Amino acid sequence: MLRDSGKHGEPKILPCLDICGGEVVKGQHFANLRKAGDPVEIARKYAAEGADELVFLDITATEERRGTLLPLVRKVAAACSIPLTVGGGIDSVAAAREVLDAGTARVSVNSAAIRRPELVSELVAAFGAENVIVAIDARARESGGYEVVIQGGKMPTGRDAVEWARQVAELGAGAILLTSMDRDGINKGYDLPMTRAVADAVDIPVIASGGAGVPQDFIDVLSVGGAASVLAAGIFHFDRLSIHELRACLYSAGLLSSSPLALIGADSADETDRYTAGLCFNSQDLIPAIAVDAKTNEVLMLAWQNKEAITATLKSGLMHYYSRSRREQWLKGLTSGHLQRVCDILLDCDRDTLLYRVEQRGAACHLGTRSCFARNLLDDDKE
Repeated sequence: MLRDSGKHGEPKILPCLDICGGEVVKGQHFANLRKAGDPVEIARKYAAEGADELVFLDITATEERRGTLLPLVRKVAAACSIPLTVGGGIDSVAAAREVLDAGTARVSVNSAAIRRPELVSELVAAFGAENVIVAIDARARESGGYEVVIQGGKMPTGRDAVEWARQVAELGAGAILLTSMDRDGINKGYDLPMTRAVADAVDIPVIASGGAGVPQDFIDVLSVGGAASVLAAGIFHFDRLSIHELRACLYSAGLLSSSPLALIGADSADETDRYTAGLCFNSQDLIPAIAVDAKTNEVLMLAWQNKEAITATLKSGLMHYYSRSRREQWLKGLTSGHLQRVCDILLDCDRDTLLYRVEQRGAACHLGTRSCFARNLLDDDKE
């Protein structure tokens, strides 16, 4: 069931291109940068995968005291069929106009707004609130609260992040891009308390950034942290999760109204009943579900499903099971990232077992092996 989407509608997914030297990079805390590829090709990929928007951040422009890389912005904008937000090196209305004229949808300002807050209201007056984002990078203080930092987290400002968020909202900004510099690039989840504190303080959308490592992190920052949308980079760049898979996970969590991987329509209750009506469930209303690798035919695991888990699998396109010990339905890979995308479903001759052909990410077994059937019974007996 779709949850209340809140005052800002359904959440958006925004991949981020951190640009350094004309290439997409990703590191930890904006340091130890690792190349991730060509910006134009990556932009095309994310647009094709169904991202809602794309964010282009020229991460060295301010430090190098130069403007945004406009020739590259034009190339990315021309290749990108979804709205493009650009930040880095924008310190005036004139600079913002150049970026918008290059084919972008919105501009993002950070350090320049800290140094001259009236820039925010000037940009809003010139281009409209919907085209202006204020990026806030912040770290947790040992004494409590969060401090705004600039220049990739290298320079503390002494400003409280929540108070600064309130101020930029009052100045008319259309949204806040909130990055936890403590969490950036470490894949341990978003800073939920900081995101919640800022989201509760303002009436404009907060885009959460910094720390996404597994699908559950996105769900947590939207449902617990109060974010309106999510931004991530490395988890997408290095193919640990696709946009389609994330959409399917958010659908399963009730945060989106449909899944791009669905095998049947989201509202097709009659169709679900048609598929499950002839199945032979056991006395606990469960049926065995075997997952095999769609490419290699390797047997990966056996678990159990009830009707609800089968329905969730059909409507999301990702494997859902029923835990007999926890007595609850669960999405495979939600907390580990080891998702199983369904390719085909086979039914045995007695209609009492299902076999799913899947695309497996990472290990299927909770012990870390590719398959749960990694031990040979005869060899095990000899040991």
